[in-house]
Amino acid sequence: MSVDSRKLISDLNFCCIDLETTGGSHDKDKIFEIGLVKIRNLEISESKEFFINPEIRIPIYVQKLTSVKQADLQDSPTIENVIDQILEFIGDDILVAHNAAFDVPFFNSVLKRLNRPLLENKSICTNIMTKHMLPEIQKSNLTYLSELFKIDFEDAHRALSDSILTAKIFIKFLELFIKKDIKKVNSLYYPKNKFELDRYHLSSSDKDKISEKLGLISQSKFNYCLFFKSKQGALQNVVPYNVDLFSMDELKSMLDQDFERLTIQMTSSLTHSLIIYKDYFLNIEEDKRSDFFKILEEKIGSNLSGEQNSYKFIILPHLVDNHFYILDFKNPSLKRPQIFISPSQIKKSFNFMNKKKRKSEKYNSTLQEIDLLIHKHILNHKERFLLISSKKIPSNFPQYSKRLQDFLAAQEKTNYPDFHL
Repeated sequence: MSVDSRKLISDLNFCCIDLETTGGSHDKDKIFEIGLVKIRNLEISESKEFFINPEIRIPIYVQKLTSVKQADLQDSPTIENVIDQILEFIGDDILVAHNAAFDVPFFNSVLKRLNRPLLENKSICTNIMTKHMLPEIQKSNLTYLSELFKIDFEDAHRALSDSILTAKIFIKFLELFIKKDIKKVNSLYYPKNKFELDRYHLSSSDKDKISEKLGLISQSKFNYCLFFKSKQGALQNVVPYNVDLFSMDELKSMLDQDFERLTIQMTSSLTHSLIIYKDYFLNIEEDKRSDFFKILEEKIGSNLSGEQNSYKFIILPHLVDNHFYILDFKNPSLKRPQIFISPSQIKKSFNFMNKKKRKSEKYNSTLQEIDLLIHKHILNHKERFLLISSKKIPSNFPQYSKRLQDFLAAQEKTNYPDFHL
């Protein structure tokens, strides 16, 4: 029997919770504000805010962070006087918090102190969910996510405002789960390796879905990597793909092989895809490696002059707008990617390139031919990258910052994660 993903999710009841506390100690600190937001049928249905007299001093830095002054709470009830209203509002709902590992245990510590039964509600953390669904995200705080998903947000670090934003982000994620055809409620709690927004996992038996996704990528401006795995889980091939590199007929012929699982991953550029291909090359079944590499060589070529020896770093755009990678030009790899955000981390990227005692990674000569192929592609498309000469590591920060921001501003916008697989 087919599962209706929208009905599966719509039938669930959620309550988003956010606490403002005097500190992080369960024994010493107290709650002074609680925001609660109910989600019904994928919409915010009701919200409630509680101001609470903590009966202890609120540290000055917390008052500055939240804009809640000690005097603001003098006439507010104590937690004992509102706990029944809070528990009644929460009911049996699934609790959702942006840092559930803090909010839920802290609230339970209050219940324990009041000799009340602890919450038995299941809980979901939108912070962890974000990191699973956007694997390379550099920041996952609420303010940043509001910018990423273009959600209006005011009054950061206020309980009701934070819980409303958490609810809006969570609803956004729920809609994405539905689009990705969620089949089990448990997947909400464990979305890793299943629902990433930059990739789609398909079984060879999902003929219609495969056809749908192939049609999408064959008409897309994006670049992709296709991962083929056998029934035993062995990696059969990794295929860097865009519409200029392979035709639809060539793509379909790749699907004629006997595979069990296909993963399609969006990338920011063909270079990005080629580097992923390199990183997985030694994991590909040996009898398939050389044959496909010859095809890539024919498509891209690998003859080079000595020009590549003059470069130290390559800066290339990330899938997320205004994010960028800095990679070693000689040995490009995404195994331990250096990802930065413009403009907030431009100084950090500048310091990264100017770090004197940088430990160079061991060069794998087995992959030299692939590196030559990647270099060939990069040097034939210089306008798409920032290439940093080994003799001219940026030393003037204002010039570097302007050059980098101009480069990123000139890149075509991806609209990811709004546009996703």
